[in-house]
Amino acid sequence: SFLHCRPVMKIAFVSFTCARDANLVPLWAAAVLRLAPDALLVCAVDKADAAMALPRKCLRVVTTFDRRGNLNGIPAVQGILCTLAAVGEELGADVVVKMDCDTVLTGASWLRWLEEVDFLGFEGGAPLTATGICYAIRTAAARLLADAVQPWRWGTTGKFPEDQTIFSLALLHTRATLV
Repeated sequence: SFLHCRPVMKIAFVSFTCARDANLVPLWAAAVLRLAPDALLVCAVDKADAAMALPRKCLRVVTTFDRRGNLNGIPAVQGILCTLAAVGEELGADVVVKMDCDTVLTGASWLRWLEEVDFLGFEGGAPLTATGICYAIRTAAARLLADAVQPWRWGTTGKFPEDQTIFSLALLHTRATLV
């Protein structure tokens, strides 16, 4: 598989989870590890569920940002980006994959093109579609976007779904650097 033959790119998989997903986390971890035995697994657990049980191979990060249900709003977007950046920096990962624990990763070939780009990729390989269930972002890009998303600048009202907002920010940044 792709992840076995190219050990140069270090990848961390992060699932933002809570107690209602507790039965899915072990299945998610096992599925990722079957595909990528050397993968770094991180569960970003909501502060309300900080004590939930996790599989042995999963590192725990407790998040304190307002998730507004299903990761909506600027505080959630900033919290996700900060978490992805911190995880990538702490673990030395080139790329961080945000993946819902109820999602099955059937292959990793879509990550291959991230070796040649600087920013963001989505499961399915189409770089111009956004899907919150699974996307990959370079650690440096996550930090850059996290620093750009300031609630005082964006406000804290409005839906701002995390996947669409992060994707839009990545596109805006990419276009700004190309001009």
